[in-house]
Amino acid sequence: MDKRDRDRAAPADPSQNARKHGLTAPVPTQHTLRIYREILNNPEQCAASYVTYKVNRLAWEFAEAEALVERASAAEREHLFGSARADAVTIDDFRKVVLDVPAMREIVFSQTVDVAAAVAAAQEAAYWKAYWKKADLLKRYRREAETRRRKAQAAYTKALVADDPYPPS
Repeated sequence: MDKRDRDRAAPADPSQNARKHGLTAPVPTQHTLRIYREILNNPEQCAASYVTYKVNRLAWEFAEAEALVERASAAEREHLFGSARADAVTIDDFRKVVLDVPAMREIVFSQTVDVAAAVAAAQEAAYWKAYWKKADLLKRYRREAETRRRKAQAAYTKALVADDPYPPS
């Protein structure tokens, strides 16, 4: 693989992260249908109705975007307030972190009297670094979903106004 092939392939890799984490996977149809019915204020509305009418299609896209926001927000909340909370973290969580060879070499060759304490501190730092890195990633996914929702809502609203520019007062 020459340099040009690597340069072309590189930008595609990060764009698959959200899909890899499952946060941009298609939302279950029943969840989207529930939101779709709420948007249209019609509990009997069928999912197929969005195929024939532009306003309903935009309402369906808005419902999908809303469902993605809900899923991304739930994943972010679970990470921040779930089992990884600071008061729920134990020393065993830090011990699960495997330090790389250069970090271990630096600790061992340092003039530290208590090597075990230095290793434990390095493991804790590595744990929290990974924790906040994932938190930032989940925040980015939530913000991307919110942007998609905002655009879908604007398109839906514009279609509603175009469909009936003079609604009854």
